[in-house]
Amino acid sequence: MPALRIEGYVIVSADGMLADARNVMPDELKFEGDKAFFTAALDRADLILHGRNSYEDQPNSPRETNLLRRVDQVIVHSPKLLEKKGGINRRTALVPNGVDYPVFSTPYPEPADMASIPHPRIGYAGVVKRQLDLGLLVRLAQARPDWSFVLIGPVMNVKGKEREMASLQHMRNVHLLGARPASDLPRYMQHFDACLMCYEVNDYTRYIYPLKLHEYLASGRPVVSSAVDVVLRFTDVVSIARSDAASDDLSGPVVTDGPEASDATSGEAR
Repeated sequence: MPALRIEGYVIVSADGMLADARNVMPDELKFEGDKAFFTAALDRADLILHGRNSYEDQPNSPRETNLLRRVDQVIVHSPKLLEKKGGINRRTALVPNGVDYPVFSTPYPEPADMASIPHPRIGYAGVVKRQLDLGLLVRLAQARPDWSFVLIGPVMNVKGKEREMASLQHMRNVHLLGARPASDLPRYMQHFDACLMCYEVNDYTRYIYPLKLHEYLASGRPVVSSAVDVVLRFTDVVSIARSDAASDDLSGPVVTDGPEASDATSGEAR
């Protein structure tokens, strides 16, 4: 792919809505005339980047399929997405997520708001949302009152799981520290005893490729994940948790992983 200069960007969702990176329609697109101008410009653009965060358990919508056919390059980040969408446009490339390795592997001092949290610390960094198995987190925290569960990130859409979220918020060994700047995430991850990816396994998560996978690995900490499709390719460095025995599956990484394991885990992130 030749080098390109990006002069601006907008997110186009599968239903045709337009928004910027803050999920707000840009001012210049709020007038119908300008919106029509932008829509027409799609036909003469050199490259269109199609950003999407939706429910991949649904069939490809006609509007999305039409957009994918019109663009000059389609980029997908997971093998399952390539299977689902690769046949729509022959100019489709798989570009897996990566990591800024030096940023996440360089040692940092412990954040001040972590200092009082007892070890072992089971940590999650990312948006707290309904795609996570919040019920499993509740059961883990109940089963292991001597472990600290640390969640770094904003609480967003937990529709249908409000009861589980409320339980987590009232548990003494669960620490919801809220959103932190992206630049601070490495220092938090490095001071977890184990990094957790507790997604529910369903048709939505089958298509994801969590960016935090490589960030966790680069931090050198043990990683435990639910059996998300893409993570199964990393079982040499990621422990896969069974929902019926997740507490036991976490025990090994928390208790036994040492410097050698950290080196191997960090190296796999490169």
